[in-house]
Amino acid sequence: MHFNNKDKMRYEWKRQWSIAETGHDTRELIPEPGKRLCFPKQRDIRMSYVRLLLNMSTLNSTLFGYGFVDSPNCKCENSNEDRAHKRQHENLSWSAISTNVL
Repeated sequence: MHFNNKDKMRYEWKRQWSIAETGHDTRELIPEPGKRLCFPKQRDIRMSYVRLLLNMSTLNSTLFGYGFVDSPNCKCENSNEDRAHKRQHENLSWSAISTNVL
């Protein structure tokens, strides 16, 4: 089987993507590189997903890291208010964003 440079590059990209120690939330959204995201049409929902991906949200864990709040805990006081907790707490799902092959 013959692989051209593009195939080799894509294979290495996928391999690195799968073994990376960071980017868990992004991998949950985009399990395989080479996909284009199709966000919901509503701007506020679209922006929320992008802010979560960029870790630029108003979640207490993010704000605590910048020193803007005294605690990273959620109002429910059961856990840090991070992306995973927020998705679980508000039943958010990455499935609202579909992916299309590039």
